[in-house]
Amino acid sequence: MTALRVVELAQGVSGPLCGRLFAGFGHDVLKCEPPGGDRQRSVEPLGPDGVSFSFAVLNQGKRSAGLTAADYRSEVEVLLDGADVVIADFSAAAAVALGWDEATVAGRWPQLVWVSVTGFGLHGALSGLPDDSMLAEAYGGLAYLVGDPGRSPLSLGGEQAAYAAGFVAYLAARLALLRRQHTGRGDLIDVASTDLTAFMDWKSDVAVATSVEVPVRNATTGWWRILPAADGFVGMLYHDSDWPRLVRLVGDERLADPRYAVAGTRVATISQWLPIVADWIAARPARQVYEQAQRAGLPFGYSADMAELARDMQYQARGFLSHEGGRHRIGPPWHITGIQWKDEALAPERADVAWLDPDQAARGDAPRAPGTEPGAAPLAGLVVLDLGTITAGAAAGRLLADYGATVIKVENPDHPDPFRKWAEASGQPTETSPLFQANNAGKLAVSVDLKSGEGRAALRRLAASADILVENFRVGVTERLAITFQELHDINPRLIYLSLASQGQDGPEARYSSYGSTLDLISGLSSITGYRDGPPVWSSYLLNYPDQVASVVGAALVVHCIAEGVRGTHIDLSQRELVTWTLSDLLIDQLVSGTTAQRTGNRRGAAMPHDIYRCAGQDRWVAVACFSDTQRAALSRLVGASIAPVDPDAADEAITRWTAARQRDECVAALTAVGVPNVPVLDARDRANETHFTDRRVFVDGPGGVRMRGFPFVMRNFRPGVPTRAPGVGEHNAQLLS
Repeated sequence: MTALRVVELAQGVSGPLCGRLFAGFGHDVLKCEPPGGDRQRSVEPLGPDGVSFSFAVLNQGKRSAGLTAADYRSEVEVLLDGADVVIADFSAAAAVALGWDEATVAGRWPQLVWVSVTGFGLHGALSGLPDDSMLAEAYGGLAYLVGDPGRSPLSLGGEQAAYAAGFVAYLAARLALLRRQHTGRGDLIDVASTDLTAFMDWKSDVAVATSVEVPVRNATTGWWRILPAADGFVGMLYHDSDWPRLVRLVGDERLADPRYAVAGTRVATISQWLPIVADWIAARPARQVYEQAQRAGLPFGYSADMAELARDMQYQARGFLSHEGGRHRIGPPWHITGIQWKDEALAPERADVAWLDPDQAARGDAPRAPGTEPGAAPLAGLVVLDLGTITAGAAAGRLLADYGATVIKVENPDHPDPFRKWAEASGQPTETSPLFQANNAGKLAVSVDLKSGEGRAALRRLAASADILVENFRVGVTERLAITFQELHDINPRLIYLSLASQGQDGPEARYSSYGSTLDLISGLSSITGYRDGPPVWSSYLLNYPDQVASVVGAALVVHCIAEGVRGTHIDLSQRELVTWTLSDLLIDQLVSGTTAQRTGNRRGAAMPHDIYRCAGQDRWVAVACFSDTQRAALSRLVGASIAPVDPDAADEAITRWTAARQRDECVAALTAVGVPNVPVLDARDRANETHFTDRRVFVDGPGGVRMRGFPFVMRNFRPGVPTRAPGVGEHNAQLLS
């Protein structure tokens, strides 16, 4: 592997996470900090050395250049002359002011892959807003789905929008580097974290296009619930076929009432039987309920906080958590055979020696891959066997198809992907669910019975000439079907095999079952998501955030292997560990200081106020975040009351009095006019009417006007086409199995 040279001109979370991924995979990342240093250095919680745990985990393995304000432009340009990738977080206007407009960059550094990672994109009215996860989730519509229907929308715990943007930035950079091999030229990538939150809420886009209903947060009204246990909280999750298992688990004869055996009646009478289940859970420790339910075949979860994760046996067995050389180690949340993750280096000080020698700057023409044509899609010529179902695996396959791979969906002819019959937001099943269409567009399809010798032989023939296989089966299924990595590796030694299991391929809980909401709980995310006075809150089945982020990272790891020329490898990605990895700073704080992170609602330490406020009208809200005394002073004058960090409760009350008396659009206009960072909290129908998302193709309309998920970022030199309709079961058997 030839190490890439990466220049990081970004602060905070998103850009540095992208740089951390490059550094972790062995590339030379030079972090260029302004004279005052990256703002993330001072974000709490802080380590014993006074440096933020967040900064430390995001910047391991990098070197640092202490640039001066006076010569910033000239110093950076020397670095760019020798770079392959630049990661930047400033707006288009700021780039123009530095003389780095798009035309100049493309002309002077034609081979450079420039990755812009911001909150709201390079252009547009919102481009100057700070890259803040709450603001991004509010405008993107994700926050509208999280929380109780009678209370304010919630941002997910930690910095989920920022982490999602960092993961997507790495995927995009890797795709652009592959195109550079094809064309000899670089690209400009425009990643906006608010787009990622909207992209992950694609099911709501489909719902509003097919139903009169707008999905709304349902933490306390859905048929899956988080219920109090004796010492914590448990998530009750089941599907219709699981009901008899739930009845046996609880062992209360009242649940055997024949009325509850019928799905529709059971939902309608939930107020009658739910207290029975709740009482049974309340009498037992949360971890005990989780383990008993899992043994019974139920995908329950328990809300694990940072203290519980710090001693989690599954994490220790997989090496996700360890204590080596006098320091605590976290991650990575994947095991890739043949690839070593670099995490031994600490985060850099602010004045490391950099590669500034102009004689070493010229990189030469990027090599072209044999057999490719300029202008080809990044993944053109690659063949993917997509054995994924529902969301995580199928969505990873959809991403690979969008960027040029030939993706073949493999299903059982009698029991195909359950998403084909999934009920929409209206609750009415259809012959072919629009949700399936949206997640599987652009693919081919074959149907084979992998339980039969003939079906397994057919899959092996396909695998012999494929490049990639994607699966998200429960651990143990591939063994029973004789299609494990090793068995297919023996047939095709070059096959990249991606497994997206909920807890990874090994460890004491590897064979436990889960859904996205289970992972919300056991990853620790729900323990820090919620109102300050309430129980844990999950992203719910409306969103299933862990599934969405796992699909993006799974696709990114596949593209990484392709770009690095790594073949014949097994990518074992643990969805649970991945979500916990986004909370690494809080988990490190637990391990080092014993401090267990708590739910803070929408409040975050980097800003004050930092919350979502009710406006006049039905379920209308505005998100507000002040990062400076100047912004707080402007807000104080606007609402006619003191807004001071010393009394956040009083500040929230004053802001709410002001916003509640005004329509949302009036609040947004007034706040924007005085320079207070804010966005409206959009629902899915609002989002459908916002040109920001339509122009950036976050969702698209496919054949027959079917609304489907779009694309998570913008590449200036490659525009994915609108995908073809999703295939029928076995539609291409004759073409592909003959």
